[in-house]
Amino acid sequence: MSAVAPPVRLTSLRSLSPRLGGRQGLGRLVVLGLLAASCSKGGAADPDSTACRKLSDQDPDPDHPLPKTLFAELRNTPIASSTSSTAIIPLNLDEGSGGDYSGNYTFTKCEQPDTYYVERLVLVSSTMEPVAVAVRNGANYNVTYQKGGGSTVATGFSGNAVSYTATGGMPSLKVTTLTATPNMVKLGEQVNIQVAVGDETCGVRESQWWLAGPTPSATSIDPTVISGGSGQASLRISPKRSIGTYYVEGQVTLKGGRVIQVRRNASTDTQYMLIDKSGAVVGNTSLNVVSVAVSDNPDADRMPAIPLSMDAVPASVGRCQPVNISLRLFDDRGLPASQPVKVFVGPAESPKLVSLTLTGGDLLSGSFVLPSDAPPGIWYGYPESIRDAAGNQSLGTLSNGKFTTSDGTNTSQAVMAATFIVPNPNPIMLPDLSTVPDGGVVTPPPDMAAPPFPATLTVVNITPTTAKEGDNIVVRMKWNDIAMILK
Repeated sequence: MSAVAPPVRLTSLRSLSPRLGGRQGLGRLVVLGLLAASCSKGGAADPDSTACRKLSDQDPDPDHPLPKTLFAELRNTPIASSTSSTAIIPLNLDEGSGGDYSGNYTFTKCEQPDTYYVERLVLVSSTMEPVAVAVRNGANYNVTYQKGGGSTVATGFSGNAVSYTATGGMPSLKVTTLTATPNMVKLGEQVNIQVAVGDETCGVRESQWWLAGPTPSATSIDPTVISGGSGQASLRISPKRSIGTYYVEGQVTLKGGRVIQVRRNASTDTQYMLIDKSGAVVGNTSLNVVSVAVSDNPDADRMPAIPLSMDAVPASVGRCQPVNISLRLFDDRGLPASQPVKVFVGPAESPKLVSLTLTGGDLLSGSFVLPSDAPPGIWYGYPESIRDAAGNQSLGTLSNGKFTTSDGTNTSQAVMAATFIVPNPNPIMLPDLSTVPDGGVVTPPPDMAAPPFPATLTVVNITPTTAKEGDNIVVRMKWNDIAMILK
């Protein structure tokens, strides 16, 4: 495990001076500070490194990267069964100038009836250089600037949402195949799900399937996902579940974002119904309900993998320098030969500042380059979740520099997180000791105001705020062009 020196708590020079001996003690303190700042095994920053990026360059949603153009993204609230069912409407803003831009969108039956918010915005300059990204936080927007760093919060926005109601016909979703084999399994074993679904009008993004108990369930439990309209996937029966008869149920997400569930409406149903987000039955598949009988299995693997250690090398990492993270695991029933594990990395006050993926079996490893504007201090790395060969999954939690993993029933012993120091790259200014009073108090220089941001967000709205199928909406964003760089 990486050895890391404890942080030095800085107190006032007045409180240190009696113990260190006035001006002489102050000089010693400054020298010690210089040595601490220069001691970095990570080396000096390399400004020419192509792998070195700013924190603002990291997309908060890598599954849906933002384009480098004037852009707005609308999102709804995901349904209870899965966060992946969030409907996303991308929109290029191709009208306007001088910081005032807008774009149009027309709703169809393929979109999920719901309330949509302007979730993310992209601002570029007249030369198409990235300027800022704004991400909604309630009624506010967190604005991050792409060049020069810095961020701010734009407050007080209303009218940035539209309520879409479906009034036309249903999409042409067809479910032609749904099977589960074998139909008799033990706890801890797997069922192979095979499906064929399609929609000639909207297309199918994905489908999810799970095992529900005697009562129909709109919420997924340990689901399996099949991309596109047809395919197959394995569905593991968790050893934590009760023995008995289960029923295959699921949902289909269309390419426009609309979600239609394929399940029983009542426990007495013998055929699958098509049910929308509101719970209303919108169709019948004519397919018989598929059941799976689950029996006990005393030998099932019920224990998740156990983290043994986690390390970061080197122990001190400069900005734009690589850091290697490793994680060692143990499982008495075996681990996958290779698996990805997402790891969060950041200082204690922001432990999920960045992330990387480790790969391996019982020893996983990975590396990343520290951002050019990484905050100095002690950084920790810990796993988001860990899965063993049987599919048992446990979630990681960080506390006081250590992390534990838990599957809700079993919690691991606390393990020291991968730990390293990011030194403060700013040079320590030596005070003029001839002007320091005998008390050792140094008067700080006046606080100079930071330069203004190149542009500030002033307007985000959608008109009209209610719409139905076939209606056109206009999304508008307006920025105050302080630096006069917008087209």
